[in-house]
Amino acid sequence: MALDIRDFRRSQETRASEKVANRTTAGRILTQAAVEIDKLTGDPLWDKFLTILQPELENAVAQRDAAIQKMLSMEALKDESIHRLCVVSFWTNQARVEVFEHIINLPTQLVEDAKLVTT
Repeated sequence: MALDIRDFRRSQETRASEKVANRTTAGRILTQAAVEIDKLTGDPLWDKFLTILQPELENAVAQRDAAIQKMLSMEALKDESIHRLCVVSFWTNQARVEVFEHIINLPTQLVEDAKLVTT
């Protein structure tokens, strides 16, 4: 079967998307961050879950803080549409921060509640 340029491009696109997927997975593993000691449960699975979520929380905090800085910039103060985008970005990322903080607190609460029930 003869290959044409379309087949070649499809195979190159497939290879490229596989490489990106592999890099994303590797990047997530490398960016797993330290979790505050009081959030750890002592259970390796819960603690692994928390180390996966921690970089997401840190990313949301960084994006929220960047939105604040941009909101206070001269560019945003001069252009109302940029200012509105910054406000939306701030509140979106503030909500993400609150959700991640809540999720990170859940395993500890669950483990503590389970200890109360079993004793």
